[in-house]
Amino acid sequence: MSTVNGNRGGPLQGVRVVEMGKVWAGPETGKHFAFLGAEVIRIESLGSLDFTRNTSRTGDLDKAPGFQSVNPQKLSAQIDTKTAKGVELVLDLLRHSDIFVENLRPGAMDRMGLGYEAVKAVNPGIVYISMGMYGSDGPLAYQTGYAPCFNAVGGLSALVGYEGRPPTGINIRYADSTYGTAAAYGGMVALLHRRRTGVGQYVDVAACETMTSMIADTVMDYTLNGGAHGCDGNRHAEMAPHGAYPCRGGDWVSIAVSSDAAWGALAAAMGRVELAGDPRFKSLSDRKANEAELDRLVS
Repeated sequence: MSTVNGNRGGPLQGVRVVEMGKVWAGPETGKHFAFLGAEVIRIESLGSLDFTRNTSRTGDLDKAPGFQSVNPQKLSAQIDTKTAKGVELVLDLLRHSDIFVENLRPGAMDRMGLGYEAVKAVNPGIVYISMGMYGSDGPLAYQTGYAPCFNAVGGLSALVGYEGRPPTGINIRYADSTYGTAAAYGGMVALLHRRRTGVGQYVDVAACETMTSMIADTVMDYTLNGGAHGCDGNRHAEMAPHGAYPCRGGDWVSIAVSSDAAWGALAAAMGRVELAGDPRFKSLSDRKANEAELDRLVS
């Protein structure tokens, strides 16, 4: 266990995390550790500042909204890791740390002299979290990608779009936050393992595999039953009606009916109480079987 100054509280109080993260996914992992009470030290260099610092409209790099959103409660150190002295400083810091997080380009940490074997040599108990699009090994491990790539290769983008139309993809960085959270979970499991056994861990997290796990039900349906899922708008397998519906004046309302009782209440609110007992819509399976007509009536 490292020696950490200050009483932050939380389940990770006393844990020191060193983070060499870029943009969102890696910093998201560090953010979770910070919120759980760990001391998180972010390593940067003035010669290679994070892209998210460029979102400042005032020119104050420390107050850029994009940077602040994923780096709250962290400490920061400016170290030039392109120099031998800089690498030596980072290794000395890692010697007294518990977790190391990196999501740089594939191979960058080894070329820098901060790969797992180098860090393990100075701290055998380190939990080393490595984050890459395809993980650290395999035929595609050399590839670099960002959130839209993770979503597409992981299978999510193929499911996002309106029925009968091509996929539209996901226009937010859902993948980065999900991937970063999964990496934090993996690090927590490894830290628990170290506390029980005294043995550190190399945690290899692949972004694309993480995203595929978010649609595990779809993947298993295809694997076991041959069911091929496609775009279905805002529909939900366990709710009907479920979607965004037009209102007077050009507005829209989001409606999600999760039970037969809720459907009865919606029918009453619509002034169409008889629809609750309509055999086409009485149960969830009935409503799913007649969902096009159901959506038309709600609209």
